[in-house]
Amino acid sequence: MSSKTLIQIFLISLSLCLSFYFYLKISEPKKNYDNQKIDSNSIHSDDAPELKNISYESKSLDGTQFIINAESGEFLDEKKNRVFMKNVKTSIILTNGEEIILVSKKGLYDLDKSIINFINQVRLDYLDHKIESEKLDVFFKENLVEAYDNLRYRGTNYDLIADKASINLFNRNIEIFMFDQSKVKVLNTN
Repeated sequence: MSSKTLIQIFLISLSLCLSFYFYLKISEPKKNYDNQKIDSNSIHSDDAPELKNISYESKSLDGTQFIINAESGEFLDEKKNRVFMKNVKTSIILTNGEEIILVSKKGLYDLDKSIINFINQVRLDYLDHKIESEKLDVFFKENLVEAYDNLRYRGTNYDLIADKASINLFNRNIEIFMFDQSKVKVLNTN
């Protein structure tokens, strides 16, 4: 092989490696933490600083964007992979531009597992669909949302009372069901 060919192969390999490296760096989630102070809450460690105005953004491989905001929170482990948050608002922007808004009093975000558990007065708004429950989990890797515990679903023409709702963010299918063999309670709103 000539030296000209070797140089071309080297330059192409180098540009591919650099492109891949920068692609990984750009697609890495952005974190923003500031203004730390000590707080006493039922779920905390005594030396954990409280974080204020938490903001976390991430984008899945399919292009779904996740934006998590909380008034305050604190890390629950030394690696800072689990964050307990208060007054949480999350936006999930789907690939077609539609937005799902999630609001709750409390939330627990596990960065390693890419799961957020919303707790206490959870509300989900998506187009004409509204879900209220006490608990709601978002599984980012699976593109799945599961709401349960005192669940109430409100659509355009009806209300449903059920045990659980499961929403596939990829194909936007919603399944609503009971844990036992009883039927979902349907209330007309017309």
